[in-house]
Amino acid sequence: MKSLTPRQSAWMPYTRSPDFTTVKGAVLDLSVLSWIGQTPECFQFRVETIKWIQERLRDPKKALNYATIGAIMTFTMWTAGYGDSTEMSTHMDAVQRIIDSRGGFASFHDDGPMVAKLTLFDSMIAVLTGKAPRFPQVDYYLFLPESPTQATPIHDSPLSGDGDFETIITHSKNTDIIILLLKQMWILTLDHRLLTLAEETSTSRPQIAFSVEPQHNYSTHLLTLPLLSTCHDPNHNHVLETLQHTSTIYHRAIEFLAIDFPSPLNERAYQDLCTAFGKCSDDDFWVRYPGVQLWVLLVGTAASRGKKEAAFWMFYLSRTGSFSNAANWLTGNAAIRLFLDIQRRMRDAGASSS
Repeated sequence: MKSLTPRQSAWMPYTRSPDFTTVKGAVLDLSVLSWIGQTPECFQFRVETIKWIQERLRDPKKALNYATIGAIMTFTMWTAGYGDSTEMSTHMDAVQRIIDSRGGFASFHDDGPMVAKLTLFDSMIAVLTGKAPRFPQVDYYLFLPESPTQATPIHDSPLSGDGDFETIITHSKNTDIIILLLKQMWILTLDHRLLTLAEETSTSRPQIAFSVEPQHNYSTHLLTLPLLSTCHDPNHNHVLETLQHTSTIYHRAIEFLAIDFPSPLNERAYQDLCTAFGKCSDDDFWVRYPGVQLWVLLVGTAASRGKKEAAFWMFYLSRTGSFSNAANWLTGNAAIRLFLDIQRRMRDAGASSS
């Protein structure tokens, strides 16, 4: 593959997105990313990627290579906004077949970084499609304790923490409203957290040693593009708007399990969420409170099923969810597991009512 390559991706071997505490703003604006997905160049990329993958699958050795797995993951990201859940599941089937051919998921347990990629990607596909993840969630452990000099990010969100947002949330505007909103969503989630904790006492997950991936220095500067939707009007509070629209979608899903995240009832709130978050994705609020950002991204991804904006939410979640710090993995994974548990209970509720 010469002109277009799938290698520039967080999913490729030993390429890790920056830790989410250093990510500020999307790489591409939501509207731009949606437009790119419809361009002839993107369709050419997809055609060439399919050919590249098919050629590798014909080679017994290359078929099982990490690069092949990464290419399928990358291809899936670019098709997320233009395919239904069946297509996404088909791509995940291909990844699972390769994993099974290599000896199953357990055969990767000595490779912490690859396990991290597989579990994150699997979780993202599960969130988007509303279906169960393929691979078991894992717990990471540290060989050395965290340095006491390291700044500790605030992971509290409706999916994590003790709900004491009054002591941690500071924002330039509408702080009290933001605190009240997050507190309400945390209380709404509490029953699900207790159910998940009860379930986890009777189950065990693989214990994986977290290893830091090798870091490489490049002389080429990172290309950054202006975000067309970003709004810097001090009279606007798009962070609050983002949290309000996220809460509207989340509240319906939690309160009425039969109303799925991408339900037509949520369409207006979803479009408003896309607009609001697009205008404030580079706000310092998300850097200070990555747990809240993760919650927003999970809801946005779940609500984007079958919509053109799905690729944006998937790409952003992959950048902010691929943590290069083990302690961040511990808290981030717990929040993602809880969200997947909520979706599972929604599926169960739908099955019992049909």
